[in-house]
Amino acid sequence: TFDELLMSNFLVVAVFARSLSLALIFFCAETSQPHHRPSHNGISEDTLIPIVKLSLVMMLFRTAVNLSSPFFSAYMLQEIRLDFSIYSYLIAIPLVTKLIYLTNWARLLDDNKKFEGLAIATLAIGIVPVLWSLGHSPTWLSLLQIISGVSWAGFDLISILLVQHMYPKSITQKLGLFMALGSLGSVIGGLLG
Repeated sequence: TFDELLMSNFLVVAVFARSLSLALIFFCAETSQPHHRPSHNGISEDTLIPIVKLSLVMMLFRTAVNLSSPFFSAYMLQEIRLDFSIYSYLIAIPLVTKLIYLTNWARLLDDNKKFEGLAIATLAIGIVPVLWSLGHSPTWLSLLQIISGVSWAGFDLISILLVQHMYPKSITQKLGLFMALGSLGSVIGGLLG
C-alpha cells in the first residue's frame, strides 16, 4: 500500500540522513581550524580538499533529505486527506519559521558553538520525517513544521559560517562550490524521490 511504501521510504531516508548527519558532524569537528598551507613563495594558499569533502557530504545529506520530499505532498493530500488550505498552511510554516529563526540562530552562536549548533540542526532534520508517522492532526503537523523550519534555519546559517570559518580569505569561491554541490544534491534527491 501507499502507506507502507511511504513509511519504508521514510525509514531508509531517515537512516541515510542520520548516517550522513553523523558523518557531517564528525567531519566538521575534524575541520575546526581554518585551512591554509604555505605556498612555495611563502604566501598562504588555501587547500581545496576540506571544502570538497564538506561539499560532497552536504550534497549527499541534501540528496537524502530531498529524496523524501515528493512523498510529503502525496502523503498529506492522499493518505491523510488534508484540506488543500491546511496543506498550503503546513507547507508555508517552515519557510516563515526559517525567516524568523535565522536571526535567533545567529544570536545563539559564537565561534565555539557552530559545531554543536550544526549537530543539533542535522539531528532534528533527520528526526522530523519519522515523527510525522506519530500523528496526523494539523496541530501536531504544525509543530513538526515549526521544528523543521527552526532546524533548517540553523543548518543553512551554520553551514555558511563553517565555510567562512574554514576559508576566511577566499570565502566567495569556496562558498560557491559548497552551495552549488548542495543544490545539486537537492535536485538529485527531488528527482529520485
